[in-house]
Amino acid sequence: MSSAAPGRRRWARVSRLVSFSAAHRLHCKSLSNEENLQLFGKCNNPNGHGHNYKVVVTVHGEIDPVTGMVMNLTDLKEYMEEAIMKPLDHKNLDLDVPYFADVVSSLWSLRHLSTLFTSRHISGPNRFGSVDRASPSDSRVPGSIPVKGMYLGCGHIPRRGCAGGS
Repeated sequence: MSSAAPGRRRWARVSRLVSFSAAHRLHCKSLSNEENLQLFGKCNNPNGHGHNYKVVVTVHGEIDPVTGMVMNLTDLKEYMEEAIMKPLDHKNLDLDVPYFADVVSSLWSLRHLSTLFTSRHISGPNRFGSVDRASPSDSRVPGSIPVKGMYLGCGHIPRRGCAGGS
């Protein structure tokens, strides 16, 4: 016998974490080399630098009364492999990921891209659930700061923005 009230919909959230490594350089094309160095410091190294990132994807939706799931966790694992690991793991974000050709490869830009990639794979017709959030963080940075309900680790916060999307 079900403990849920008849006619009442049940909702749930589920999160999954993946880790990946990638290199990048914080550099804004609309600024001079001197301005970039002043703004981004050692993160503007012309040879780039690397990070170990963790991405938590949270999906939510109505619990299917037949399967008892919002979505199959094996499917979520496969979607995250396609959406995050294949395009980003062991890549130079600035050189290997077309999105960053004209966008500064900041943690915030990476968060936006992770959500876009993941939403394309998970949300849509004939799919369970929808993406609630995809939050990358630099795993080397202890602690985190809240950003619109998301928690992102950040080791360097520039003093001013850049037209390149930082």
